[in-house]
Amino acid sequence: MQTLVKVCVLFLAFIHFGYGQAVAGQHRTSTTSTKSVDAIIARVIDGDTVVVTDSRARTYHLRMAGIDAPEHNQPYGQDAKNALHDLSGAKVRLLLSKHDRYGRYIGIIKLNGTDICLRQIRQGWAWHYKKYANEQSAELRRQYAEAEITARNRHIGLWQDAAPTPPWEFRRMERKSP
Repeated sequence: MQTLVKVCVLFLAFIHFGYGQAVAGQHRTSTTSTKSVDAIIARVIDGDTVVVTDSRARTYHLRMAGIDAPEHNQPYGQDAKNALHDLSGAKVRLLLSKHDRYGRYIGIIKLNGTDICLRQIRQGWAWHYKKYANEQSAELRRQYAEAEITARNRHIGLWQDAAPTPPWEFRRMERKSP
């Protein structure tokens, strides 16, 4: 029981003092609160969420910043997940910016310098999540928006459908269903 209490206290301290000081291998990447962390992708959850392990063998969920991919039970959900198959076991750099309401880290995944979030949009497996576009730099916002327009115009990935349902609308409809 004492061990459980100690773990809870450490967890609360971790949350209270912010993830930035507790994540190993971090480097400041700008004057913002973004942290750079080297990690290994342990598992792909879906088209915009992965499980990562840092250099101290801590495992946590990462929600990819700036994109929203189809849900697993939505058309193209499995395709979006499969598009990330090359990440499993890969050494990556994470650019962490914050936590979401579910406690997941939010960040960009870089694989050999390639922005994987942007790649998902370019390949047509995710939307540029404009709801959070104001959290992106102007350049990143432009790149993500242009990538979505290009994928849509080329009818690749989920854009093979004339009017694919965005995941935020799909989730809203799922919540309303009895």
